[in-house]
Amino acid sequence: MKKGMGRSGGLQFVPLPASTTPTMADFQKTDKDTTPVPVPGVTTDSRGRFKTKQEFLAGMYPLAVRASEKLGGVDPNALLSQWGLESAWGSRLAGKFNYFGIKADASWNGPKEFQSSAEFKNGQMKNEVSAFRSYSSAEEAVDDYVNFLKVNPRYEKAGLFKAKTSDEWFTALKAAGYATDPNYVNKLLS
Repeated sequence: MKKGMGRSGGLQFVPLPASTTPTMADFQKTDKDTTPVPVPGVTTDSRGRFKTKQEFLAGMYPLAVRASEKLGGVDPNALLSQWGLESAWGSRLAGKFNYFGIKADASWNGPKEFQSSAEFKNGQMKNEVSAFRSYSSAEEAVDDYVNFLKVNPRYEKAGLFKAKTSDEWFTALKAAGYATDPNYVNKLLS
């Protein structure tokens, strides 16, 4: 087992100081399908950026649990791992609250921001400017992430919604074309 990996292949959480450690009551939802109760002591700036990896994990965990339920029960830690890789643990976002690097393709009618990103084409990494989706909150972003995966048939075809372990989830994401990086799965697992 790799350092930092749990039995399921997901992240092991680093405890927060007692003053900011969330309890199960902090994760209770006020409305089952909308907004979870905020985690005390965990805030973002107006773009959705977190100050530390620990705050990202604590703040996004309730949303990962909710997304997991809607995505077939994948380990929420797999989601956090992917979101953490895509956003440098919530410190570098492609658009407001865009922790996933989801681009604003022709089907997107919401706000967008243009950013430079590294893309692999013909085995070569190149920087290119692309439009990325922007959101008004982390909750809205996670809901769109779930919807994005569900409405694109390539993810179901790749077996994403049957994945139960982190390894299965990451492999299916890559097989479906979520990322162009040939080392995407290895980066997620490390």
